[in-house]
Amino acid sequence: MPGEYLTMAEIETRHPNEWVLIDRPKTTAYHEVLGGYLVYHSRDRDEFDRGMADHPEVTDGAVIYTGTYDPYATYLFNPASGVASRRPLTPSPLVGEGWGGG
Repeated sequence: MPGEYLTMAEIETRHPNEWVLIDRPKTTAYHEVLGGYLVYHSRDRDEFDRGMADHPEVTDGAVIYTGTYDPYATYLFNPASGVASRRPLTPSPLVGEGWGGG
């Protein structure tokens, strides 16, 4: 069970340059993650990917890299509904919601 709710600023301060798994993320209309319940983190992407398998309880979450990254590196998912999306760092009318970008 995740602990306390953390803002993205708190998560980034506590876990710089790490991959983080956030349960029940609070997001903006543009899918920018504002905060959530930190479940898992790792500096190593391969280790992180393997460790995610240990957290099947996260059915509505986000995966974020807290360092400098590609603008499409934040992924939101909800396996039960089949919803998955990624977001740009800044809202853009040229980038649509979802994987297809439009």
